[in-house]
Amino acid sequence: MVIDNKMILEQFKLRPANALDAAQFVEIMNSQYARKKNQEYFYWQYINPPEPTVLMCAFQGDQMCGMFGLKKRKLNNGVVIGQAIDMLIAPAWRKKGLFPELARQAVQYFGKEFDVLSVLANAAGNHAVVRSLGWRNAGIIKTFFLKNPQSVTCRPDGTDAGDCAGKVRFQKDQDYRNWRFDKNPCYSYKAVSVENATAWVKVFIDPLTNLRYGDIVDFDIPCLEAMNFRNLFYAACEYLKLQKVEAITVWALPGGLLRNIAESFGFQETSQERYFCLKIISPKCAYLDKFINWDLSEADSEIY
Repeated sequence: MVIDNKMILEQFKLRPANALDAAQFVEIMNSQYARKKNQEYFYWQYINPPEPTVLMCAFQGDQMCGMFGLKKRKLNNGVVIGQAIDMLIAPAWRKKGLFPELARQAVQYFGKEFDVLSVLANAAGNHAVVRSLGWRNAGIIKTFFLKNPQSVTCRPDGTDAGDCAGKVRFQKDQDYRNWRFDKNPCYSYKAVSVENATAWVKVFIDPLTNLRYGDIVDFDIPCLEAMNFRNLFYAACEYLKLQKVEAITVWALPGGLLRNIAESFGFQETSQERYFCLKIISPKCAYLDKFINWDLSEADSEIY
């Protein structure tokens, strides 16, 4: 499809969202997804975030037709990365070229500041960014489930293998973690600590099945030693067992230390997937195109 940007701009007004757009944002999001958003989420994510963030929106008259969120973040090695979130076009306005134009203007909002662009997308988002934006699917993240948490009665031993210290991950300082976990308007998180290491967990009730899940969403382990990681993982599972969850989830990427630890606890790979898509802008960041170089957690996605 050949996109006529001039025609799009004649039909729609594109601009960054402001606080007055919260209600329409919530209406569009909740019409499409089972996990419901509220206006507090909008203010938290787009009006008062710790990192530069834009939600580029399209309007026809006063009606919001779609949006493309983009955050300016850093990786633990200093690389500047744009992370796309909340990408959605309302059904009536799809296939009109809005999606790539919203993405283009969201990136342009930050100038030439990015070394790489990324998104943790669902299947529809993966298809959209690959087909319409020319991004590449770098890897598929499988959710790991422990279906019977009560079966873990003691910390299983194991010979842990897998690299962790050399992985690339999103930078998260204390201000970010306070915003992400303590101030989150959608979920309540618990910090589980063992010595100087911390895991963040939450209980989630699936709106479709009403099943009660425990999510291990993030880790902060200053000393990436295998036994510290194993002890922390056990403590997180023990806390969630006390919350009477029916299953526990975690992301455990290939080649990482967590994959080996999770499997020794009985976690199994499921068909539930997120797609990690990238566009490399700076040639010095070509190595990021290899999925094996990444360490990603559930907290890196806005849905957890």
